[in-house]
Amino acid sequence: MSTGCGSRSSNCRRCVSNPSGPWSRSASGAAFTAGRRYRLALWRNWNSGEGRILFVGLNPSSADESRDDPTLRRCIGFARRWGYGGLLMANLFALRATRPQQLRAARDPVGDGTDRWLAWLAADAAMIVACWGNHGSMLDRDRTFSAR
Repeated sequence: MSTGCGSRSSNCRRCVSNPSGPWSRSASGAAFTAGRRYRLALWRNWNSGEGRILFVGLNPSSADESRDDPTLRRCIGFARRWGYGGLLMANLFALRATRPQQLRAARDPVGDGTDRWLAWLAADAAMIVACWGNHGSMLDRDRTFSAR
């Protein structure tokens, strides 16, 4: 999906990201819909001289602009060990839930704007990691994202 520095055809492992989004202006942040029912994006930056890695999970849980949850802490650990200067986090489903069953029961688990944010974040990432596990096939979201 990623082209340029993070793509398979590139010779480099990481590069400086294009500072095109709000994630380039703050060390920590998140984008939510009104009411905070859906989290569209989350970011953490620690070294602006290095590229950012995008992790695409299944759905957001409790992490927000200032609080990390266990999944986010693991992703930050990977990003730091792999030499990236920041992390972008998005999900196939933007509905904040703690269990996949909650996604299945929801009328709109994807959320308005989710695909736009995924595309915007992916365009700025030096590398993209799909980490949505076994439930990404729900509503063919894994294929929708991978086809972009």
